[in-house]
Amino acid sequence: MSDIQLLPFQVRASQQIVNRYLKVLGDPDRPAYTASRPVPYYQALSAITGAGKTPVLADAVANIRGAMQAHRQPIVLWISKGKAVVDQTYANFESGGKYHHLIDPFEALYLSEMTPQAVEDGGTAFIALATVGTFNQKEKGDGTLTVHRVREDSDDSESLWSRLGSRRTADGERRPLIVVYDEGHNLTDAQTELLFELDPDAFLVASATMRTPGRLGRLIDRLKQEGWSDEPDEDTKDDIKSCLVTAISSKAVVKAELVKKQIVLGGYTGIMETMLDDMLESMATTRQKAIDLRAGFEPKAIYVCKTNVNQDDGTTDLVSRPFAERKAPPILIWRYLVEQKSVNPADIAVYCDLKVDRSDHPLPPDFKLFSGGEEDFAVFTAGSYKHIIFNLALQ
Repeated sequence: MSDIQLLPFQVRASQQIVNRYLKVLGDPDRPAYTASRPVPYYQALSAITGAGKTPVLADAVANIRGAMQAHRQPIVLWISKGKAVVDQTYANFESGGKYHHLIDPFEALYLSEMTPQAVEDGGTAFIALATVGTFNQKEKGDGTLTVHRVREDSDDSESLWSRLGSRRTADGERRPLIVVYDEGHNLTDAQTELLFELDPDAFLVASATMRTPGRLGRLIDRLKQEGWSDEPDEDTKDDIKSCLVTAISSKAVVKAELVKKQIVLGGYTGIMETMLDDMLESMATTRQKAIDLRAGFEPKAIYVCKTNVNQDDGTTDLVSRPFAERKAPPILIWRYLVEQKSVNPADIAVYCDLKVDRSDHPLPPDFKLFSGGEEDFAVFTAGSYKHIIFNLALQ
């Protein structure tokens, strides 16, 4: 896999984050919580979906590391809400991943794999990836999350979360900690409280629709009292301007063709079979156009529908019926595609929480149902399915 090179506007965004960090680091009047505890460096990356927030933050973190003391390598806690997003980021960061060169010499691992020895190893920079669910529990030691509990099968007297808070090397020195929260619009005050218990040196968030809950809002207010602004300025030429937001121009993203310039939506109200026929016809036309233009892609059809209801009257579809008598839309769509339109079942994925009586009325062997949500996502995406029947509630 070839390395992904940052585009000029992505490089500029990354450098802006780094330059503002350097400004804070060298500011003798840096605002503080207490006499010995400065407020962490904060920066929000505001950009539309598709702008490349992950590689921008990866590059920024790597360059911030370069400004820190080399004998105390930092730990980066990289967080996202969804397991699928975390797994995708890990795949991009690990050796051979398309962003690995951006984070070098960081070693990427899951937070669950972080050991006391890794925390004490001040000579190795780590990016520890985790979902919010890994740590978001108020009870901590009395709760159920491993990160907050002392392991009974070891001699360690501290939980991993506690170790991250102190993050002392074997020589007793404190390591820097950077928190990166991808999809920052999901950030809650409870999560912020837990993350700030770790006393991070820097707090970076990214979102197309940023929000600032209570604790984070108070941090921002503290910085604004010292002259920092939370109004993004995409056109500023001053990379070290006292601004809390690094904004990527949407025009630059569109110009780079990272997002679509045009989306055509078709709305249908009618008989299911007629609508499916129209979709299949459009799909065939698109496939031929892609072949003619040597576009190098295979079109997909996504059928968004209700799941466990009777197609005829909207009542609950009975799982006690044989498969051929079921009236749930995912089953009806699948049967029409396979039985009437000769679509290969191997090309169809049913990604929804369809209820099934597997003992008395099992599904056909070639009916590929992914009902585990995020747990099934990796297997589902690896399948390259051409027809995807999707749960309306998940859209």
